[in-house]
Amino acid sequence: MRKALAALNDEFERSWSVAVEVRTGVNTGEVIAGDPGAGHSFVVGEAVNLARRLEQAAGPGEILVGGATERLVRDGIVLEEAGSLGLKGLAEPVPAWRALDVVPGAVAGWARRDDAPLVGRGSELELLGQTLRRAEERNACELVTVLGPAGVGKSRLVREFLAGVEDRATVISGRCLPYGEGITFWPIVGVLRGAAGIKDADDPAEARAKLAGLLPADGDGPLVEARLGGLLDDSIGPGIQETFWAVRKLFEHLASSRPLVVVFDDIHWGEP
Repeated sequence: MRKALAALNDEFERSWSVAVEVRTGVNTGEVIAGDPGAGHSFVVGEAVNLARRLEQAAGPGEILVGGATERLVRDGIVLEEAGSLGLKGLAEPVPAWRALDVVPGAVAGWARRDDAPLVGRGSELELLGQTLRRAEERNACELVTVLGPAGVGKSRLVREFLAGVEDRATVISGRCLPYGEGITFWPIVGVLRGAAGIKDADDPAEARAKLAGLLPADGDGPLVEARLGGLLDDSIGPGIQETFWAVRKLFEHLASSRPLVVVFDDIHWGEP
């Protein structure tokens, strides 16, 4: 929202010599909410009241978050202490934090604890190891789908497996999101960014240059780069089958020198 507003303000200042400022308060907690499908837009509760007070206390362009939110996002967001704020309607000062940026590469708001030993997953780990060895021996692709109820430890199992093969295989990953529209290829974009070392701050030209550096300069390399570059800047066009082809060609190229492991996380949220 802040980035979009900055672009809009350029137009506002040129056309009307005015600028719009935004203040944001974020808080977490239990609320009572209406049904949006039925046209009920109300949300009430103490968490909402505190979010409103944080918004009022924020400076122009600031994002203030409450303590409950801070505990949930502290490892995924760059935060700065804003001190304790005396807020209207609250008897005691409330601690607040300024949200400054997203931690590069963060996929969760809190750090996962992988220092505890993995228990009861020896056979599953061995199965994953056997599959990789078979792919190496046959020089062929293998597909493994890790299924299980939420919270059973699917991601932990995969991370444990990857930790044991990263010294002899190239590992790249992407994830499906539970929100958004028109993001069918979002996990592929994550794979491309990871493989090419593309950062959030890179502009489209820099992203394409890094992608081109992954591929050979001759043969199919330029065509593959052109097709995959469309994924990075959302200019894919109608050539869906050509995009599939380009993704396969990239994987073949990356796997030509050492084994390649591609992980797609949260595929239950993927689009068809």
